[in-house]
Amino acid sequence: MGLVRAAAGTTIGTYVLERKLGEGGMAEVYLASRAGPHGFTKRVAIKRILPELSEDSQLIQMFCDEARVAATLNHPNIAQVIEFGEHEGELFIVMEYVDGVSCSMLLRTAAQRGEAIPVGAALYIAHEVLLALAFAHEAADETGRSLHIVHRDVSPSNVLVSRIGNVKLIDFGITRSLLAERRTVPGELKGKLRYMSPEQILGAEVDHRSDLFAVGIVLTEMLAGRALFSGRSDLEILTRISRGELGLVRDGGIEKDLADVLECALAHRPTNRFQTAREFARTLDDLAHQRNLRLDDRAVVPYLHSLGVLPSSSGTRPVVTDAAPVSRRETPSRRKPPPLPSSPASAPPTTLRAAPAAAARPTAPTAAARPTAPAAGARPTVPAVPASSIAAPSAKRSPPRLPVPPLPVVNEGPIPTAPAPGFGRAAPGLPPAASSDRSVSDVASESPLASAGAPPSSGPISSAGEPLSSEGRAPNSPRATRSSGAYRVRTRSGGVVGPLPRAEMLALLATGRLSAKSHVSIKADAFVQVGNVPALSALAVHPAYRFREDDQVSPEWLERIDAVCIPTALFRIAKEKRTGLFVAVDGRRRKRVFFDKGDPVFVASTDRDELLGRRLVAAGVVPEKAVEVALGSHPLRIGEALVSLGALGPAQLVRELSRQLEERLFELGAWRNGEIRFFADVTLDQEHHIRTREPTLHILTELVREQYAPGDIAALLRPITKEVLVPSADRDVLAAELGHGSSDIAVLGLADGSSTVRDIVTRATQSGIPMADALRAVLVGLCSGCLTCALWRT
Repeated sequence: MGLVRAAAGTTIGTYVLERKLGEGGMAEVYLASRAGPHGFTKRVAIKRILPELSEDSQLIQMFCDEARVAATLNHPNIAQVIEFGEHEGELFIVMEYVDGVSCSMLLRTAAQRGEAIPVGAALYIAHEVLLALAFAHEAADETGRSLHIVHRDVSPSNVLVSRIGNVKLIDFGITRSLLAERRTVPGELKGKLRYMSPEQILGAEVDHRSDLFAVGIVLTEMLAGRALFSGRSDLEILTRISRGELGLVRDGGIEKDLADVLECALAHRPTNRFQTAREFARTLDDLAHQRNLRLDDRAVVPYLHSLGVLPSSSGTRPVVTDAAPVSRRETPSRRKPPPLPSSPASAPPTTLRAAPAAAARPTAPTAAARPTAPAAGARPTVPAVPASSIAAPSAKRSPPRLPVPPLPVVNEGPIPTAPAPGFGRAAPGLPPAASSDRSVSDVASESPLASAGAPPSSGPISSAGEPLSSEGRAPNSPRATRSSGAYRVRTRSGGVVGPLPRAEMLALLATGRLSAKSHVSIKADAFVQVGNVPALSALAVHPAYRFREDDQVSPEWLERIDAVCIPTALFRIAKEKRTGLFVAVDGRRRKRVFFDKGDPVFVASTDRDELLGRRLVAAGVVPEKAVEVALGSHPLRIGEALVSLGALGPAQLVRELSRQLEERLFELGAWRNGEIRFFADVTLDQEHHIRTREPTLHILTELVREQYAPGDIAALLRPITKEVLVPSADRDVLAAELGHGSSDIAVLGLADGSSTVRDIVTRATQSGIPMADALRAVLVGLCSGCLTCALWRT
């Protein structure tokens, strides 16, 4: 058929096409039938690659992978593959035809009616999807070897509900498994943006728990009738997911027992989620039992017919009775969400949304969340809201209520990648300065600043788009302010440095050479404090960069830095899940690490080489010219500007921000002088949070590995080689959480309360473990508190 679109009546193999059911970004699905003797007819769904993409070898390989994987999965909740064939050089998959609608259609229709899907129906649909995933995740080959199948695209458009209440999971087109691993690139972003897990976005290892996160999103949207993760651009969606924003779960009117389950399913770290699909399904069973709900077809069939969304051109239909009333939500006072945009007129609501493309287009917007697994019967608490300035531990503020937008139309086309107006807080990386450090070495500096996360300026804007001066005038043209050197700075000695371009001013603010109290003049204007200049004040007054306040407030604890002080302190904060501000000071060099329940979420640094723009240029990720242009267009949101320019993809930016956070943290491990301080309960607003790709204890273990050479470790352990190492009570659990390899865990296991450091290292090397690895495992054990020793400082 070449590049010709198929039409009704077209024959593919032994099947005759009747009508198109749906089309995704890479494939189309048709309702077809095959006739047999004596009036026999069988209806099926046929999936074929879009004609214009039929020559793409990679898509063809993915298509074959989908057929191969789906053919191995014979389960009532997975749409079956009947045949995989070829017609006139084009491949096609013949699948079970599900006479019903997609979950995305249910969500849109319910939202248009100003309601959520009833609890019983929502729990039933999610429960059946989990049974399908449990079967796929546990699938093995003929020898019993696990296939390690991960769907990676669980979303409402890939969940079909038949008119008799059967729930089917479809579209294994981007599944990762041993059957398709050769074509899966590590860290590749595949799936629909709004239903991706944090680890998918950050490029970390993805396993079956990523699918459970997606089920949590779908269930949340069914219960709330609104999108969990939404945004006006891909970048905004991805950033919210990576930060872990669960505003809809916490503040969207979802009952507490349901919210507890959702927060566990949507935990930011996979280790804090349900660990298997069966565990998640059993929890929904228990929840339904407590609510006197039955998780069977009676929970959904009457509701399907009440919505009027079922196809009108089907075969036989069941007689629907009201014997099993549908359970409605128990909170009549809950705000009704605004209706969703209606579907295009060309797509009638009764059309079945069957198996979308092998790699469907990204869906519409989202918002994100970083929950932790709730304790039994208790709902996880919301992280403290950051204070506007460093305050005593007793100074608390109520948590913000996140605005939750309505659920957008699912899978109706690509999302524009242009940044949303007003969306910022992406770390503004800055390029090399236009003038040398020496020329501004004596600039007044009341507080060192760092380089990431400045919000957009909220000051007045002239008709030319330039921030107005404090008198309300537009002192400079955009070009002059951005590039020709409009700023002059008064030094501590009374001298004047300049003229300097705005990019250089931002670099000075970001590296601590200027502060909000420094004095600056714009061209011939009078000198004013930087905090009063709209184009600069957002970065200058940002709470993350108020370094001077660290010297004005008493910390919870303070100590001098020695060889192992920093990793020991960081491990302690992470283990105790503390929220607060960790500060390291060594002369004019400073770092501020904000922790949220034991996780580092933001690091401010005075090191110019750690600026995002300089990092990206040095790594060859973006050209220096792109950074310069980005600074000119969005000086306080360079990451977003680079995405808008097409120099950086949204997912790549999120990952680069995560790497920047990790690298700034790793660099702390090299400090050997100065002092560290900890201020309890000092936080940043969640919109400024960045998440590491791996759990915090893994990151800190890597910090020790990177910053301590074997010779240094041997020197540190030499004074205690004859001392007995005692394991902590939680040694075995903690050793696994540290991210050690099997050899490192084996070394820690040799500590039995009577063996010395020398004994443990000797026995480890005799068992084939390199001495360097044995020494490092002991050091990590001591710094983390996994092992204790009488002479070792803690």
